[in-house]
Amino acid sequence: MIAQAPEVLPDNRHFYARHRARLVGIAVLFALLLLAAYFAIMSGNFPIPFSALLQSWLRAGPLPTELSTPAYIVSQLRLPRVLLAGLIGAMLGMSGCAMQGLVRNPLADPGLIGISGGAAAAATLSMAVFPPAMAELAPYWVTIWAFGGALAAVWLVIRLANTPAGLSVATLILAGVAINALTGTVIGAVSYVASDDALRQISYWTMGSLAGANWSTLTIINPRSA
Repeated sequence: MIAQAPEVLPDNRHFYARHRARLVGIAVLFALLLLAAYFAIMSGNFPIPFSALLQSWLRAGPLPTELSTPAYIVSQLRLPRVLLAGLIGAMLGMSGCAMQGLVRNPLADPGLIGISGGAAAAATLSMAVFPPAMAELAPYWVTIWAFGGALAAVWLVIRLANTPAGLSVATLILAGVAINALTGTVIGAVSYVASDDALRQISYWTMGSLAGANWSTLTIINPRSA
C-alpha cells in the first residue's frame, strides 16, 4: 500500500499581507488627495483661512448673492475646479486602465491609438474653421467636436485593426501611430491658416485649463447624469 503524501494547504499569509498593503496604500493616497484638495481650495492669490471661511458661511444669507467674498470664491470658483480636476483624473485613470488591458502594456495611454490626436484635430477645426451655428451651442461647441473627433479616431483605428482572426493589437498600435501623424498634420495646417484669435484659442485649449469650471459643467460630466 502506497502512503499518500499529506495535503499541503496553501499559505494565505502572503495574500493577506498584499491585501493589507494595498488597503494601506489606498488609504494613504486618499488622505493625500483630501490634503491636496484642501490646499487647492484654501490657497491662491486670495488665501482663505478655514476659520474665516467657516465664519463667512455661518453669517451668509440663504441666497448665493448674499455670500461673503471668501465663501463666494470657494463655492463658485475653487470648489468646482477641484471637483472637476478629480473627475477628470478618475476618467483618465479608467481610460488608461482600459487601454493598458487592451494592448497588454502598462505604459499605454489613450494617445497610443490616436484618441488624443483625433480630439485635438477636431477641436482645432471647430475653433478655426467651423464656428457654432447657434449661440446656445457656443459653450459646448469645442467639447462636442473634440468628443466626435475622438470617436472617429477610435472607429477608424478599430476598423483598420479588425481582421478575420480578431482584433490585431500590433495593427491597432500602427494604425494609432498613423492617425497621430495625420492629426498632427491637420492641426499644423489649420494653425497656419487660422486667425490670431483662433490661434490663441487653439494654444490655450491644447495647454488645458480648469478656469471655465462651474456647477453646470460638473452636472454634465457627473457619472450619475449618464
